[in-house]
Amino acid sequence: MAKKVLGLVLTLFILAGCYIAIPERITTKQPEGQETLQKAEEDTAEQKQEDHTVFDLSIASIGDSLTKGVGDETEKGGYTSFLLDRLEEAEGIDKIEFTHYGKRGLSTEGLLGKLENNTLTPVIENADIIIITIGGNDVMNIAKENYRSLKMEQFTDGIEEYEKNLHAIIRAAREINPDADLYFVGLYNPWRQWFADIKEFGRIMELWNENTGQTVGLYDDVYFVEISPLFEEGDDNLIFEEDYFHPNTKGYQLMGEAVYEAIQENSLPEE
Repeated sequence: MAKKVLGLVLTLFILAGCYIAIPERITTKQPEGQETLQKAEEDTAEQKQEDHTVFDLSIASIGDSLTKGVGDETEKGGYTSFLLDRLEEAEGIDKIEFTHYGKRGLSTEGLLGKLENNTLTPVIENADIIIITIGGNDVMNIAKENYRSLKMEQFTDGIEEYEKNLHAIIRAAREINPDADLYFVGLYNPWRQWFADIKEFGRIMELWNENTGQTVGLYDDVYFVEISPLFEEGDDNLIFEEDYFHPNTKGYQLMGEAVYEAIQENSLPEE
């Protein structure tokens, strides 16, 4: 029965379109050896201040409709606008440059093609950080192709091709920009709030997220940003009510926070 409902619901969504002070020198007479210790402490403080350099940061965001910001009622660009707000507050960052390519309906195969044919070269070639949202349309494409007789096995089988494409995407991005940190944003279950009793939805996203995390974990300086829990905790509606698929502004805000925390942990110098 769950499989029939799964097929019916997915069919409906497909049709919908789916950023030290140096202490003053104490002039009173110090015990023997104390002056040397104080001077060493001052030199250390001065060195820390010199080492804390201001830097510029270049970020490229590429991928599907989540990169485009579909569903953000403010029309400010989705998660990237909230990420920019947090980065502007971070210590040490002077200038932040964002380059951007988001295409609605883009799959891993489509993204790979745009990397291989140099469409995305101007976007990512000078970036310090590349953020990628991809995979949701791979799941939806399986649903479109099999909507008359959807089975869990079709989604588990589709992971093999998805994983192959992920490896190729990482290699292609590295060919263009070998030095950037790569961040892959995970998938979420957009239907949990309305169809919590149909466990297959959540299990599909869980399996694909597990695969993404394992795949990117094989590479240096490539990271997985888990966002699924953000859409599973609490009672707030995080889905755009005009399509019941994309995040709304609040959903994108939480996504931006998750991406910022990952970047802060892995790519920014310690404060």
